[in-house]
Amino acid sequence: MKKAFFIITDIVIGLYLVLAMTSWNKPAPAVKDCNKVTICVADENTHGFLTKSEIQRLLKQRGIYPLGQPIVTMNPRKIETELKRMPFVSDAQCCVTQQGHVYITVMQRTPLIRIKNAWNQDFYIDDNGGIMPNSQYVSNLMIATGYISKAYATKYISVIAHFLMEDELWRKEIEQINITEDKQVELIPRSSNHVVNIGKMPEINDADQPSKKYVAINNYLKRQMTRLELFYRYVPQTLEPPVPNDTTNALNSLSYNYIDLEYNNQIICQRRTSL
Repeated sequence: MKKAFFIITDIVIGLYLVLAMTSWNKPAPAVKDCNKVTICVADENTHGFLTKSEIQRLLKQRGIYPLGQPIVTMNPRKIETELKRMPFVSDAQCCVTQQGHVYITVMQRTPLIRIKNAWNQDFYIDDNGGIMPNSQYVSNLMIATGYISKAYATKYISVIAHFLMEDELWRKEIEQINITEDKQVELIPRSSNHVVNIGKMPEINDADQPSKKYVAINNYLKRQMTRLELFYRYVPQTLEPPVPNDTTNALNSLSYNYIDLEYNNQIICQRRTSL
């Protein structure tokens, strides 16, 4: 029993020494309370979803706004976690200095396209294919309408929007995507009063890897949009001869109101009744 007592005593003394040395080596904060909070919202002027005042309001609402709070009780990780729960936040970082200054940096999610579907739902798709709720955000985003469920939006619309935005011609020319009830994909150009039907997206197996799904959809879009570009360039649209390689001229003078590329070996056009 006496031997066990000495062993326990040695352990307790050892733990005390470790804790004491740790406490002695830890620099005491220069101030006790947070005296300044700096909030940085990346791309605040560009994206417009989040503002510094909104971040401040959220933290105050959660009771974790650090200004005036004791430094020793502050939990930067909790602040980061609460901010990451916001629908427009992709990442958040928080750090505290020994001088009582708290720095909070917030990265916004980037909206890619706005969805206004047939069921009166209004939301955004971000550049990673995620759903973002509706907001007061105003920007010159491409819009998608029609029979678009959230699952279809993340599976297909996000890839279509990426494809169009990454191409210089289509980024300038296509302003709207419309999905019909039977899932035909219609594109509405900006500079001409006509509609382009590129057909249905390829069937995708949900069990496939995301990269395989992306490649299948991307290859289909590349084939269909190449056909459309060749049509714009080389098929006479008016009585005047087309200017070679002048896509803008062809788009502006287009004399059809519907171009159907659904079938591989033909392009079906509906000519305007009056020009």
